[in-house]
Amino acid sequence: IAAESGYEREIETALYPGSIEVKMHPLSIKRAVANMVVNAARYGNGWIKVSSGTEPNRAWFQVEDDGPGIAPEQRKHLFQPFVRGDSARTISGTGLGLAIVQRIVDNHNGMLELGTSERGGLSIRAWLPVPVTRAQGTTKEG
Repeated sequence: IAAESGYEREIETALYPGSIEVKMHPLSIKRAVANMVVNAARYGNGWIKVSSGTEPNRAWFQVEDDGPGIAPEQRKHLFQPFVRGDSARTISGTGLGLAIVQRIVDNHNGMLELGTSERGGLSIRAWLPVPVTRAQGTTKEG
């Protein structure tokens, strides 16, 4: 990530301890995570946290930073190509990073959720569906 972004940051992790089976295109998900981390490195103040987890029928990965954050009324526009938040106006970039993340997550039948990180910056969580297996689901035979 440091090579891609030109930023060197220490990244805190809180990753799900087990394995999660998700139908995905690995290179696309890698690109989504990389874009999220580069975004955090570019607009944060040095702290980045990458975490992941699972809930019934879905899994998530999340990137948080300690930057200025994004006002709730601006968040819905951040996924549009070439759109950047007010706090990003003085920093170089094209405004494509989160639009690419949105497209990748959409292509995996997932969704993105923006919020405020534990340190006041931006939090981006990507939810992906987890296929239901017979062990998870209930079956009725009759």
